[in-house]
Amino acid sequence: MTPADYNPNLALEAFEREDYQSAFELSLPYASAGNPDAQVMVACAYQTGLGVERDVLAAERWYRKAAAQNHVIAWNNLGSLYASKH
Repeated sequence: MTPADYNPNLALEAFEREDYQSAFELSLPYASAGNPDAQVMVACAYQTGLGVERDVLAAERWYRKAAAQNHVIAWNNLGSLYASKH
């Protein structure tokens, strides 16, 4: 498994079915491997508490990893997270 193997469509399909835990579990290995799209998915799960226990600090860590790779959604969501003063 490499970060490039991540298929965000599988995670998005699970998310649309409201199977948030599966979306998280599908993304986590690729996020850990460094894929920024997967990192944003994991961060969103932690930020909202969908599929996992809500953990704003974990969300920030994952957003920062993706933002370090210049992922625009990560930068946006990180800014929103800071603006909401969590």
